[in-house]
Amino acid sequence: MADLKALADAVIKGDIDTAVAITKAALNEGMGAKSVLDDGLIIGMNHIAVCFKNNEIYIPEVLIASNAMKAAMEILEPKLTTIHQYKKEIGQKAGKLIMRMLKGEKIQLNNSHKFEPYLVEGASVNNIQKRKEN
Repeated sequence: MADLKALADAVIKGDIDTAVAITKAALNEGMGAKSVLDDGLIIGMNHIAVCFKNNEIYIPEVLIASNAMKAAMEILEPKLTTIHQYKKEIGQKAGKLIMRMLKGEKIQLNNSHKFEPYLVEGASVNNIQKRKEN
């Protein structure tokens, strides 16, 4: 399995080739893009930030490390964008479905699942919107 500690070290050292190689290896092994980002790249940049804050390194070293992270992010970004877009689409579809049900529409997801609106006395879309405003 890809070593995310080695990825963090590659970022800290500014080793672009190693950072890219470990990122590719991690994704090829089925590791999640968010895990590679959180447990490898961000750990390395956090270390750089602490060192910079303590005046242990200076701007050139920060830029070198950021270049290694940027190169690895070019590999990760398409995976992260796809996940984000997927979650956004699911959320939008679920919200539209809920609003349709609140308006009283009968919803059929497939041949075996029918949802009929169940309204509590006095409940309506307008009442819900008014509660949000208050």
